[in-house]
Amino acid sequence: MRWQIFGLKIQEGDTEGAFELIEALPEKVRNERRLLTIKIMLASRMMANLDEMERGEEIYDEAILIFESLYADEPSFLLMGLDYYFIQQDWEKLDQSLNRLDEKVGGGDSFLNLYRINAFIEQGRFKECEPVLELMVKNFPELEESYWCQVQYGLANTDYDYVAERLSFIAEKFELEIDLDVDESYQEFADSEIGQSWKKKHAVWLRKLNQQNSGTPTPHRQRKE
Repeated sequence: MRWQIFGLKIQEGDTEGAFELIEALPEKVRNERRLLTIKIMLASRMMANLDEMERGEEIYDEAILIFESLYADEPSFLLMGLDYYFIQQDWEKLDQSLNRLDEKVGGGDSFLNLYRINAFIEQGRFKECEPVLELMVKNFPELEESYWCQVQYGLANTDYDYVAERLSFIAEKFELEIDLDVDESYQEFADSEIGQSWKKKHAVWLRKLNQQNSGTPTPHRQRKE
């Protein structure tokens, strides 16, 4: 494959054309680790475009399954497979991949634990989620994402007192202005009595912070995990 032409296709935004160049190669070559990785990257780009989403999903699924059949135990696939298994809700394979990666890095990796927490929450495995959350906060007290996982845990568990307490903690620790209206996953909490009370307290805290700092806190647009 002429990489100059391939690069030009990418620069021009012709993702389908770049993919066709790969597909024109012999099967043995296009199934090499490097080219499968590129195919997955191209597919991800296509999935971000509404007009190409369906085609991107088709390419992504095909490339991931080939990668799995050829390189299932390699760290490069184990990492890429996390997203695929999560999307497919194949929790057994996701657990297996996380455990294998844990073994390779010696355990306690913050990225893997964040992934594991989100998977537990998605499955409603709240009891299993709790010790991992506690470990994350203990080992990485300055990692903001750990505390947002606690918020997501509370939302999924409909423990709104816990959600309110964690939101206040995050706002004060990282000096954040938190707007619940930008994410629909907060709607039920925001509409609840506890959520309404929290918003009023947060507004008071913001005014005090502004007076103390003669400035404004960092706006924070919370995202759905």
